[in-house]
Amino acid sequence: VHVICIGSEAEHYHRLLSEAGAYTLGTLYWQLNDIWQAQTWSSVEYAGRWKLLHYAMRRIYSDVSVTAYQLNGSIAVYVTVDDPQMTAKYSLSVDIISWDGKTVSQKSMPNLQSEGFTGTKVAEYKISDIFQGSVTVNDAYLHIWITEDGSNTILSSTHFFPGNFTKINLPSAKITVSNVTSISSNEVSFSLQSDATAVYVMLDSGALEGYFSDNGFLMTPNTVYNMNFTSWSDISTQDFSKNIVTRSLVDTY
Repeated sequence: VHVICIGSEAEHYHRLLSEAGAYTLGTLYWQLNDIWQAQTWSSVEYAGRWKLLHYAMRRIYSDVSVTAYQLNGSIAVYVTVDDPQMTAKYSLSVDIISWDGKTVSQKSMPNLQSEGFTGTKVAEYKISDIFQGSVTVNDAYLHIWITEDGSNTILSSTHFFPGNFTKINLPSAKITVSNVTSISSNEVSFSLQSDATAVYVMLDSGALEGYFSDNGFLMTPNTVYNMNFTSWSDISTQDFSKNIVTRSLVDTY
């Protein structure tokens, strides 16, 4: 709830970067960190661990970001370029994917361009057009990404959930951790894999204080995700393996 509420609002403001009458250049949110241990609105807890919101804010305010917004029966896709010196040339791809991991349909738009320091609506889809027949908004989600022209480098990627999670029959996902390897005295790499679609995957480092390379993301079935964990102090692979805990949204029901 924390990351959805504050993250969605910050994401919306960021879309209005170049909107006449708005020109939202940034977001101040309550609150950044804690001065004592408690359940609070902070994005960084007292010991320095990042909460899911902190990872989301990093994604939202990257140099180039793609986001989606649902209103009045339509889903609009925006691309925001935060760097005033950058002109982004890219192609847009949208996959509608069922919760069992199957691609229902695909849409794409090539040869798009966004100038620096702008938020641009690049596409808009009626929900009734992209969810047809027996597939409803509660049966699938959108994977949206943009790739740089010429190199096919992914500039930004996001997942959008038009349905209501209280009405979605999320699959039970078993997430495994493997290939834990020491990179330096305070950093390890590891791999994640899920046997089903896992939404809002939450990685917890237990007694270890530090942060992951990413957190609060979606995992597709049988896909390997390579991750890092950076600790504020020296750690061993054994310490990390003993402490890491994985959860996803379905585990909170």
